[in-house]
Amino acid sequence: MTSSAGGFRSILVPLDGSPLAEQAIPIALAIAERARSKVKLVLVHHPLLMEPGPAYTKIELAMQKADREYLRSVAARLRERLGRALSSAVLQGPIAQTVARYVRELGTDLVVMTTHGRGGVRRAWLGSVTDQLIRTSEVPILVVQPREGKAGEPSLGPAEILVPLDGSPLAEAVLEPAAALARLWDGEMSLVQVVRPVVLTSDPALPFPTGYADQATDIRRESAQDRYYGGGAAYRADR
Repeated sequence: MTSSAGGFRSILVPLDGSPLAEQAIPIALAIAERARSKVKLVLVHHPLLMEPGPAYTKIELAMQKADREYLRSVAARLRERLGRALSSAVLQGPIAQTVARYVRELGTDLVVMTTHGRGGVRRAWLGSVTDQLIRTSEVPILVVQPREGKAGEPSLGPAEILVPLDGSPLAEAVLEPAAALARLWDGEMSLVQVVRPVVLTSDPALPFPTGYADQATDIRRESAQDRYYGGGAAYRADR
């Protein structure tokens, strides 16, 4: 998971033709304007699930044309804000794998997308795609929870970012991109680690511990605090 030292140079926004998926756009543009990033809108075309033939070819070509026109219309609405820093592309292939491959090829620093798109919550098209990208992508993914119905302009510019940690280097990989995001709005990051109490004794016959070692638990808590910036639970992102 990497990002440029000054922020995010290239942002990718996957769309599916739905207003829900488009709710990731304002956040991506807000980040891009502050970080002076390029933004790429992408849509992965869905082939028809029907037997090949004259009707299939006619409908498939019409759908491909509709996808291109949709993406061009979205890009045209946003061109005034970003100019040449905004571009778009229609892709072909399995959705998650195609987006992940394109992210690598493009050298994207950040993916901004919604938790679900076409079909809404009950048919979370982007839900499964988002999950696959989070599990396989090597770049940060900012996931937006869209609102059903007509959504207003989202609240932008986080004053504080909460980062849950577990003491592992894997969890700490989020610190750099989170700090880069916080710096764009001169915000703060709060680091949180949940320390489990150390069990003192337990009875195999009971489904719960019979006691805790308070001193050992305190040592764990102090160790967690010392690990992150000398015991500071919150810090300014420019440190």
